[in-house]
Amino acid sequence: IAEGLLNIPQVTYFSLGGNKIQDTGAIAIIETVKSNKGIKQVDLGYNKISSKAIGVAAEVLKGGNQKVDLWGNPINDAGAVQLLELLRTQPDLVQLNLANCDIGDETMQSLHDFLPQNDTIVSLHFSGNEIGDPGALLLADILARNSKLSYFGFEGKKVTNKGFTAIFEGLKVNKGITSVNFTGKIKVDNLAEKLGATIRENQRITNFMLTCCELTDDEAIPLVRAIGSNKDVDTLQLFGNKFGDKTAIVISETFKEREKFRGASLGRNKIKDQGAITLVESLIEKPDLHYISLVENLISEEA
Repeated sequence: IAEGLLNIPQVTYFSLGGNKIQDTGAIAIIETVKSNKGIKQVDLGYNKISSKAIGVAAEVLKGGNQKVDLWGNPINDAGAVQLLELLRTQPDLVQLNLANCDIGDETMQSLHDFLPQNDTIVSLHFSGNEIGDPGALLLADILARNSKLSYFGFEGKKVTNKGFTAIFEGLKVNKGITSVNFTGKIKVDNLAEKLGATIRENQRITNFMLTCCELTDDEAIPLVRAIGSNKDVDTLQLFGNKFGDKTAIVISETFKEREKFRGASLGRNKIKDQGAITLVESLIEKPDLHYISLVENLISEEA
């Protein structure tokens, strides 16, 4: 494949994501990208690439005009730290996606040292890693001090109340982020109260995604009301939780009078007929509505 790409100048994007490519194959592909300047992006996400291929990939990325996607590979802290060091002076880097890369607190320390020297990155993706409280505290400090970021995606499988509370406090005072995506269970005391306070206090965040967070009605309802307190919010992203009709009805009440509302992603919850019908009846006439997703709920044929 690498040899073939050398002789196809019209190819600008090539995807080999979700395969079993290891370091030798990845390096061959990346070397081809270096030689064929017509290729602008190669997706090597979710393969078997380790830190050994990072040096070659970073050399391509340093050129500024080409992109290599390596998210979802087991590059671990060694590869991620090496990548950040090689990209330290990259002037055009706007997105750092290290989701599902087996990284932990060591990478967060390197990132904490790296970001003050980079004023172009606006998007951080860290879902599906091994970050613990020490790394979360470093991220919280980044959030509190960095005003360039506009997107923050995070999953804290090993983060406890201490780490999540610090991240919420960092988000409260952040002056740039408009979109936040928390994935997975958020292990924090008084979740609705603490996260709700963050949502209410930082009205710059207009897109709050809570994906597969195991939110029940008791947790989801106050969070929906907090999100709804921001009049600029025009979408609701609560896919893959555990709430039912009570939350669906509160969503209807909260956004029924909203002048502009573009959509709600509420799939894979426990919404039944009453909640689904109330939602659709209250929102369907919105002139800007693009979608209401209720896939994989408990809705009957009759509804």
